Amino acid sequence: MSTARATEIIKLFITKFAVAPNRLSASGCAEYYPTASNDTAEGRATNRRVDLVILNSISDAGVPSPTVIAPDAVPSATAPP
Repeated sequence: MSTARATEIIKLFITKFAVAPNRLSASGCAEYYPTASNDTAEGRATNRRVDLVILNSISDAGVPSPTVIAPDAVPSATAPP
């Protein structure tokens, strides 16, 4: 399920935002990196998430480094342009 969820986000970036497919990748971590307990429905709902990692093309050290974006800073995919 986690890989399928990540793949749907990739499709969204390609179709709605015209991001080149070769600039994107998707992966799923499933139960390996939970942020909440999977013992409750609320915890499982919290764990159904997609984390976006945006890499700079070149960092100061010459190695790509991730940029963290808070979830509330990302525009909704369903919001009008």
